[in-house]
Amino acid sequence: MRIRMLGTGSSDGWPNPWCTCASCGAARRDGVLRRQTSALVDDRLLLDLGPDGLRAAGDLSAVETVLVTHDHPDHHAWPAWMWRGWASHRRPLTLVGPPAVLADAAPHLDASVTTVAVH
Repeated sequence: MRIRMLGTGSSDGWPNPWCTCASCGAARRDGVLRRQTSALVDDRLLLDLGPDGLRAAGDLSAVETVLVTHDHPDHHAWPAWMWRGWASHRRPLTLVGPPAVLADAAPHLDASVTTVAVH
């Protein structure tokens, strides 16, 4: 099993881009930049889909299942579903998440290739 951490930071990433405290300043100076929490397992399972995770992953075309743990914007970036709809080739995908996440994603999902499950 290969687990790739796409982000291990807090809800605003780390350092906070608005903060001028010594800790955030040192993190920026030293290049210790942590994205919002997300992980990719064997390139097929994506755990959480925050804004930072999308770019950190680089290639999500092999993902078969996305599990969104809860409905906070750092774990669920609904525009990702719209952007997926623009892709030239979409493989079948299962989205698992709480009802609010599924409701946000629904208008952007192609029902012919997407299965949704409430958790």
